[in-house]
Amino acid sequence: MALSVSSASQRPLRPRANGKWALRYAFGAITPERMKPRRKYPRAVLRAKLAAMSAYSFMLFDTAIGQCGVGWSESGLACVQLPEATSRDTQKRLCAILPGACRAIAPKSVEQAIAGVTAVLRGEAKNLSYVNLDMRLVSSFYQRVYEVTRKIPPGVTVTYGDIAIRIGSPGAARAVGRALGKNPFAIVVPCHRVLAANGNMCGFSAHGGTATKLRLLTIEGALNGQQLRAG
Repeated sequence: MALSVSSASQRPLRPRANGKWALRYAFGAITPERMKPRRKYPRAVLRAKLAAMSAYSFMLFDTAIGQCGVGWSESGLACVQLPEATSRDTQKRLCAILPGACRAIAPKSVEQAIAGVTAVLRGEAKNLSYVNLDMRLVSSFYQRVYEVTRKIPPGVTVTYGDIAIRIGSPGAARAVGRALGKNPFAIVVPCHRVLAANGNMCGFSAHGGTATKLRLLTIEGALNGQQLRAG
């Protein structure tokens, strides 16, 4: 049996109606009165809803090398972001690591972590082992790599192979490199202190690449006149 659409073609589609709702409206299965309008919330209410949905908060802070960012949860520090080209870029990259994170005032434990990171970037030999990290977003292998890397003191460099041996996987130097390339805990997990076996700095995921890595090592006095090569 042929279906007549003459009456349906005379029913204008609502601007926001789409998909199956548009068809149901066109053929009379649903009336305009039954189509609920989109509910609009004040911006403050939307922010409150997002905060309730998210387990993470963040803030930006000034350092000797520019404005950094930090993200955290109730479990600890979840991200330390080194400066990008602009503050907006820094925030954007941090929020890409912690989707849904909301700007907030840092609690005391995070303030202490920020103070430690700021001190390291001023050139102080600060021990950041007191900073609790929230590693729920990284794999167990990455967690092992980060825990070992945290123990490298300022002014000292090791190789990816050294880290692989220390975590009990001597053939995993490349995997260690990938883990440190995705390190979300910059400075607290000092991946800039890890080099290739030949002294090559390889890549560095922060803005500025190996130049930033070289700058951090210079601040910490790790070079001692040695010439490192960009990878």
